[in-house]
Amino acid sequence: MSTEESDETGPIKRFKGLHDYLSNFYPCSVTFEERTYPSVEHAFQAAKSMDEGDREHIASIKEPREAKRAGKKVQLRPDWGTARVDIMKQLLMAKFTSDKELTDRLVATGDRHLEEGNTWNDKFWGVCNGQGENKLGVLLMEVRSALRDGAGEGQAAAAAAGMPTNRQASEDKAAGQSEQKENGESSKDDKKAPSPPSYRPQGKSAAATGTGHDFVLEEVQRDLFKLDSTYALGHCVSRDLQMGKGIAKTFKERFGGVEELKSQDVGVGDVAVLHHQGRFLYYLVTKEKYHGKPTYDTLKDSLVSLKRLLIQHDTKKLGLPLIGCGLDKLEWPKVKQMIREVLGSLSLRITVCVKGDVSAASAADDDVEMTDGQGGEGGGGGNDEDTGGDGGAGSQRKRRWKVDQQANKGSGDEPKVKQKKQGSIDAPRPMGTPSPSGPAFSYEERKGDMFKLLDKTYSLVHCVAVNDNFSKGICQHFAKIKPSIQREVANQHPSVGKAIAVPRNDGDSGPPFLYNLITKAKYWEKPTYHDLETSLCDLLAHVVSKNVRALGMPKIGCGLDKLDWPTVSSMIKDIFKDTDVKITVCYF
Repeated sequence: MSTEESDETGPIKRFKGLHDYLSNFYPCSVTFEERTYPSVEHAFQAAKSMDEGDREHIASIKEPREAKRAGKKVQLRPDWGTARVDIMKQLLMAKFTSDKELTDRLVATGDRHLEEGNTWNDKFWGVCNGQGENKLGVLLMEVRSALRDGAGEGQAAAAAAGMPTNRQASEDKAAGQSEQKENGESSKDDKKAPSPPSYRPQGKSAAATGTGHDFVLEEVQRDLFKLDSTYALGHCVSRDLQMGKGIAKTFKERFGGVEELKSQDVGVGDVAVLHHQGRFLYYLVTKEKYHGKPTYDTLKDSLVSLKRLLIQHDTKKLGLPLIGCGLDKLEWPKVKQMIREVLGSLSLRITVCVKGDVSAASAADDDVEMTDGQGGEGGGGGNDEDTGGDGGAGSQRKRRWKVDQQANKGSGDEPKVKQKKQGSIDAPRPMGTPSPSGPAFSYEERKGDMFKLLDKTYSLVHCVAVNDNFSKGICQHFAKIKPSIQREVANQHPSVGKAIAVPRNDGDSGPPFLYNLITKAKYWEKPTYHDLETSLCDLLAHVVSKNVRALGMPKIGCGLDKLDWPTVSSMIKDIFKDTDVKITVCYF
């Protein structure tokens, strides 16, 4: 027995031996969101996913270590980076209130300091080599205090139902009153589902035109890091954030922030963000491991995620290397076309910095704007991470939205933002807080006919196919409002993932608009969550640029299209939560 184990008054620095019951691997039944798991580790790993199949699979795994491995393979829920600490608190409360022996053992530790010491370099949940935030230890001490005060039972019930604890509720209220709170905690209301750290656009300067007229994609022979500070910078990384070679290594050496990036815990197809000395840095996660390869699908998913952030941050200038190319083996002409397709509706200048001959990089594409730049060395290479490997199934996964009746529950906490020190990452303003210049985003569902309930100031939204003839279903009603709508949509060259805007009133440039979300190629096909999300992001760009204030829509993507409404509803709220738009969903 170690000195630490025999000492009944000193700090507990390892959750092993006599103190193994403090470990998340300790076997005990834990109920979370109406499903029971064999340990906290199982429940925590399952909570990462919004897919019921993933959760069921993890619940069936025997060993906690295997459950942890399985959790690394799921598509992370969009709010994971901000929700995970409160989820861990809920699970610990459930664990230590479900078994009286565990309750007694935790309370018996008195006021001893609890520290999750480890050798695997986890400096977020624990402490390694004397360094770390010790989140798990801090939460255990909070649970211990609540149990001593007799507040455990109610909070355990809340945890089992996936509801916020009393502490969370009070912190949420405080967060709504202060944008300067270090941990950035915000309302649990599902109108404000959280996302990775980001800024809300201040004012209504056009973040997007919807037309592509203000979009520029240029290639220059220049060092990426010599672009002036008005440029945001972006590059591709793997989910493991090794950043050991190529331009990714340069990003790490110049800007640091690796622990901050890891704390966001974003998945493949998402984007992690740093805010450094007044500029945004975007880390597009396009593969699981540094030795893997991205695919065009994972790169496109990341670009869609990037688009949402560019709108939210009101970013006008973006510097990139030849993302996805070089050793990552994607072809630049195809990547460049993809950038245009995804980001082309924004008012945005993208400057791609190329080492060597610019014309060689653009040989397959004649219409790129070419700009002579100052010579520079070492900057914009083609490969962002490293060399080959198979990438695995995980690196080729598309984003999945939660197909589950809990999908429209918000999580609550904003990501932890480290206290700003000189030369460190600037602390972003928490999302989900109302703009000082206007009302906050609102969302409601009303029973009734959309065309009778909503006045003519509303812009209306529905889903269509690329070559829809507007002769069936709700499309017929849109055609009655605007008989020329089919022609006007066709004239804008619709493609899947676009939002085509048609002025609602003849002779008017709008708003209001009739928005046509192009979610499938043929009318008899079914849309995917990915294509619906892409079209909603395109809708967001147009709504922001045109200062549209009210949107009306049916339960888009559902009914005959077979998508799950709670999933779609959650998606809509997440995409529009940082606007001043009022969304009204009408249903029968």
